[in-house]
Amino acid sequence: MKTSLFYHDTVFLGMVLGTILGVCHAAPGLAAVPRGPHTVSIHWDAYEQIWHVSQTTGSDAQGDGSQRLPWRTIQQALAHTATASIQRRHAILVAGGRYARQTLAMHAHVDLFGGFDPITWKRDIWKQPSILDGAGTHRILQGASQARLDGFTLQGGAVRGPGASLFCDHTSPRISNNRFFNNRTQKPSPWKPLKWHEKAHDGGAIYGTHGAQPVIQNNLFADNETEIGRGAAIALHDHSGGKITNNVFFRNRAGLSDSMRSSDGGAVSVFRWSSPDIVNNLFLHNQALHRNDGGGLFVALWSSPVISQNLFVDNFSGDDACALFVGGQEHRYGEPQDPTPGEKKFFVRVTNNLFVHNLNQKKNGSSVRFTMEGRGTILNNLLACNGRFAVEKSAASVINNTVLGNTSFEEEPQSLKIDEIANNIFWGNLTTQRRLPINHSIIRDGYPGSENLSQQPRFLKDQLNLHMQKATFDAQRLTTRVLVSSDHLPLRLHPGRVVHADDRWGVVDSCQDGKLTLWGDFSKISKLEILPSFQRQSESPGIDKGTSQGAPDRDRLGNSRPLGKGIDIGADEFAPSHP
Repeated sequence: MKTSLFYHDTVFLGMVLGTILGVCHAAPGLAAVPRGPHTVSIHWDAYEQIWHVSQTTGSDAQGDGSQRLPWRTIQQALAHTATASIQRRHAILVAGGRYARQTLAMHAHVDLFGGFDPITWKRDIWKQPSILDGAGTHRILQGASQARLDGFTLQGGAVRGPGASLFCDHTSPRISNNRFFNNRTQKPSPWKPLKWHEKAHDGGAIYGTHGAQPVIQNNLFADNETEIGRGAAIALHDHSGGKITNNVFFRNRAGLSDSMRSSDGGAVSVFRWSSPDIVNNLFLHNQALHRNDGGGLFVALWSSPVISQNLFVDNFSGDDACALFVGGQEHRYGEPQDPTPGEKKFFVRVTNNLFVHNLNQKKNGSSVRFTMEGRGTILNNLLACNGRFAVEKSAASVINNTVLGNTSFEEEPQSLKIDEIANNIFWGNLTTQRRLPINHSIIRDGYPGSENLSQQPRFLKDQLNLHMQKATFDAQRLTTRVLVSSDHLPLRLHPGRVVHADDRWGVVDSCQDGKLTLWGDFSKISKLEILPSFQRQSESPGIDKGTSQGAPDRDRLGNSRPLGKGIDIGADEFAPSHP
């Protein structure tokens, strides 16, 4: 069955269809930071010792770790790094090939780099993939602090426990420019819990716990799974943090065999006082199966991440929060709930994100859900063609968002108060359990409050409908290279623009000389719709009509606020200089 862009709220979409991420030119103040793996240069002068490994040309018996006589196994190279220290770092260069043995333990002050030609030792992580293969039998890596893993493919990791590809127990490695494919945590055995939401085997690819602070950047996570467990790509637990930036999460699935709701977070789970920065990632086609929440990202049990500048497109949950679930308390049965921590200990920031076409099977759940005594701020987000945006049993400042669909504010707890709701566009059904102070907003059906409007928001009609001449899908990179007539494209098309064709959804990765590169498989497609950007028209109501109280000093695209006489209503400021 083909999915229509227009089914969620027919009345709304027919009136306002105009735009979804980015414009045809980059907005001032917003740098287009590449997502996913890239071949990066290595600063050789940072290392006292450099070792070489080649599965095809090396020998552990006769090699010496040089370019001319490399070793054959990474284990042999690691055995020669005992002298590595913070002042005397070692690097291990691994040529293309498949390396499959027992679990490797990373070493402190030792960096592993993959993607080298075994003869010239020039580097290209795509042409010379260095594959660490778990062969479906074991975990691939144990993490170490002060260590880096860059430019590898980690696939086939399997463990009846957490972290099938990488396990970080109070360790904080840097994990960059890697591909994590087809890793899986297996369900606990036996598994007969008496209650829902019990902890199982989290982190289908990466698991961090006990204060782990990994830096996870510019990686591609695809087709990773948990049989029963949270976070099919990444799970952080128990006071962990670090950074999750510039990654692509594609088609990860949590809870393949779960009937007890213990597999929230189709891509990423952040749980139990964990507080990473989650910035500039793409969440595309991820799923929390059965009756689990958070198809893209799940946050709970007093975790306080920063969630900013991410794209959530076409994610799915079996229950609720198809894109993003944020909660404070955890589900408990027969036990007392925790007292709500103070704001300095627990505060979630959800800013500058895009949410498009995130749904559950019945199309009646929420795309973004802030619940269970959550506390935080929700600023500058754009939601379109999703399930509901829901804030319930929580305290949050909801300011300068554009919500093109249904919204609900329900069940405010006695111990928490909704701080402020202002400068928003709510163009759909707005449901509140009681009369909330909503001010300086555009609300489709009207709402009592200070300076509220009900006029149509009026966005630019800058969507594009393209006839594709050729489309080639790269199964390694998970992108499609599309050739279209150059006169059909603007001079520049900003990365991150959402695309749609038949029942397929994707995102623009790059655009140059009439050649589009899209995240997702768009092979055998003849027509492509580039969704609009939801930039304001000059005649739009709400320009200069917002309140400055609590408003962020920049909009979703990085423009300064205000650009005119006053703050605009919605996620984006109208820039008079823009066409």
